[in-house]
Amino acid sequence: MRTGVAFLAGFLTSACVVLEYHALFMTVVMSLFAVFTFWRPVASVQALLARPRRAPVSPTRLLAFAAGGLVNIPHMMYFHWAAYGNPFTPGHQQLESTAFATEHQTGLWGIVWPSWEHMRALAIDPGFGFFGMSPFMWLGLLSVPVLVLAPSGGTSRRAHLRLISIVWLALMSIVFCINAGFVAWRGGWTVGPRYLVVCAPFFAFGGVLLLERFAGRNRSRRAIARGVGGGLALASVVSIGTVSILYDTLPDTIARPFAQFSIPFARTGFVAHHIGEWLGFTSTTFWYVVCAAMLLAPAVAGLWPPSEERPPQTIERFMSFALAFVVGMVPAFSEPPDGTRLLVAHPSVAGFTGIWEPAGQDRLTALREEADSYGTRGKGPCLYWNLAQLERVVGQDPIAARDEAKARSVPHAACARLRF
Repeated sequence: MRTGVAFLAGFLTSACVVLEYHALFMTVVMSLFAVFTFWRPVASVQALLARPRRAPVSPTRLLAFAAGGLVNIPHMMYFHWAAYGNPFTPGHQQLESTAFATEHQTGLWGIVWPSWEHMRALAIDPGFGFFGMSPFMWLGLLSVPVLVLAPSGGTSRRAHLRLISIVWLALMSIVFCINAGFVAWRGGWTVGPRYLVVCAPFFAFGGVLLLERFAGRNRSRRAIARGVGGGLALASVVSIGTVSILYDTLPDTIARPFAQFSIPFARTGFVAHHIGEWLGFTSTTFWYVVCAAMLLAPAVAGLWPPSEERPPQTIERFMSFALAFVVGMVPAFSEPPDGTRLLVAHPSVAGFTGIWEPAGQDRLTALREEADSYGTRGKGPCLYWNLAQLERVVGQDPIAARDEAKARSVPHAACARLRF
């Protein structure tokens, strides 16, 4: 309850709005909670709840919270002034089209009464939803009744957990309802529920508390908790992380981004620019290294053996990790509602290969150059068979048929099988 902590809390609360306008409604609740917390600082939450009128009033901390919040205002106003010509003009009033401007004039800044269908899609849709693309977050949702109705620990700790859980549940409810009421609720072409990014740390916090509650002091349960947490975290990173490091905006018609975008494009070498290019390293290999590191992080967290663990717990941890990962990946590979195929590029992104940047560094270009150098001689036909196979992966069926015709002199079965 130090004054410096109150100042930092105010700074971070207002920073939420600076980084994302749509966090404004969430910060209202956060500020009310701060007033409740800092106005009458006491030794424990239990004491405050039991005798709220007897707690001493201390406005110094509340003033520090307000001062911390004011720190972010000058540079935000400067940004508005530099970008829009007026320090009091926010970005949603400066839109690129008449249609967008009309949408944002509907209701309150483009927000109307939330729709249940929007709420459902934002939450569980496997191609766009918060929980659908990040299965680890389900643990946070499951933690709510446990933390609110039956928190663990001493009397003061239980009161504290119950209070803060109610607060962050209120925050999440507001964020979901506000976003479900947006006229442009999908937020344009995005990877995942863009406006719900502020929910991630809160649900992750609840998920960790739930795993800790389950683990307790039992070695077997702790091993299982680590396995489940690590497996679901890896599934979340695979489902949405591999998409976002490839491309940040996808058509809203693509229902399974990982299976219909990440896998086909990573397999054919259509990957994003990387920082190694600044150093003259133009190969796409660096991107795969970064991707591997991203996937390795949750795997290490879930599988690295703690010193106190015994062989039976190691087996339990590995098995729970594998099971949680498989279960978490089921939505990403479920049948798309539009009937399109998995593991090949969705028709809405098939045209991306023609405009991809960096151009000419993909696997198709390199394989075509090699195949054309041989023609129908030597291993040329087999190269054309492999090229055609990859072209079908990214939806270039007419081009693939033409390359298959060049390879007819050698049966496909006689060529080495293409790996990855």
